[in-house]
Amino acid sequence: MAALLGCGACGDDDAGALGATSGETSASTSVASESTGSPPTGGTTTTTGTTGTTADPASTGEEAMTSTATSTSTVGPETSESSTTSTDACANGSLDPAEADVDCGGSCAPCPTGSMCELPADCATRDCETGTCLGPVDGCDLDAVQGSPGGISWADSYSVDGRCYCASTFDHAIGEVMVDTPAGPRTVLEVCEAIGPGPGIEGNPVYNDIQCGNGPANDAGDEDWCPGRVDQGEMGCCTAGPEWDLSAFE
Repeated sequence: MAALLGCGACGDDDAGALGATSGETSASTSVASESTGSPPTGGTTTTTGTTGTTADPASTGEEAMTSTATSTSTVGPETSESSTTSTDACANGSLDPAEADVDCGGSCAPCPTGSMCELPADCATRDCETGTCLGPVDGCDLDAVQGSPGGISWADSYSVDGRCYCASTFDHAIGEVMVDTPAGPRTVLEVCEAIGPGPGIEGNPVYNDIQCGNGPANDAGDEDWCPGRVDQGEMGCCTAGPEWDLSAFE
């Protein structure tokens, strides 16, 4: 500021020189702005010198290079992890076209009791009826069977396509029995209502107890020694089907 005030005594030539210098500085600044592609009052910081305009490395090329390097290092591991994901169709948790049920049957290992099936070979027990793998009731002893069951008139449940449905009048207090579900304890009656009646009992395997041979038993006593199939005489008493599908309580 002192230099500018002092120019009050300068001649016309000195003032002209000063104006020229100021104009050159403005022109230099304008050229610098154009060469960097940024406005002179914002965006990328620039430094003006006698040899031209130089972009600040911290806010231009190096910054971009650092960002690119960071992005590249992040993408690498994700790509590698994705490439090692298991491709085993028999262990992917999905029902594939070549399987009878999820990850079993067909081209995979045989299915456990209660699974869906198309052929006996789909089941570990080699017992496939109406789309369901059947198997032995845990702890059931045919030697303990006390007589021939009464057929479909004894039935409280039936199975089809790997699912168990209730078909009961809920006599002998079975409807009041409490069972565990993903939502906590519920009565048998509540469970059966949530599952629904299913397609119908006719032509399907039928069971003496309420859950296709998997309990619980009512208080009549006969379901303790013959919980399973009652449409096959004494030999079916220890044959179970699938358990209830309790997904309605999840």
